[in-house]
Amino acid sequence: MYIFAKDQLKDLQQCEKEYSFTKKYGNLHNVYLDNQTKVNTKVVAVIEDFYAQKCTTYYFLKYVEGSYCKFHKDEGEYDFNVCITLLNKQDLQGGLTLTWEDACVDVRDLHVGESFFNKPGDVHGVSLIHGGLREVFVTWFKGM
Repeated sequence: MYIFAKDQLKDLQQCEKEYSFTKKYGNLHNVYLDNQTKVNTKVVAVIEDFYAQKCTTYYFLKYVEGSYCKFHKDEGEYDFNVCITLLNKQDLQGGLTLTWEDACVDVRDLHVGESFFNKPGDVHGVSLIHGGLREVFVTWFKGM
């Protein structure tokens, strides 16, 4: 698990984001998406260096009450690794990072600045948000 330095995290948190609501975006439900904002390339390079993989795309997500991500695997056309970095959580109720392996659910309560990495085929999701806010930075990678 990667933990961003405070200055790197601040760069991501303070980007001028332009979120738009989407009822369904792949396995995501009732979230706000921003896939237009450009981020400091040094921040992306830090993640690339840590995971030794090349970032192919990234976007920001904001989960609010009623948002969730159903269990799924990123496979097939999504044969990429994915890294989720928690940027903000305010009065968050629910919104936990979930993984599924060998008929067992693992629940992870990420702290702001922590990143979680999924390989293709890893089953994962996000529990229903009952209140508050969860904001993440999602980066997709192809092995270098």
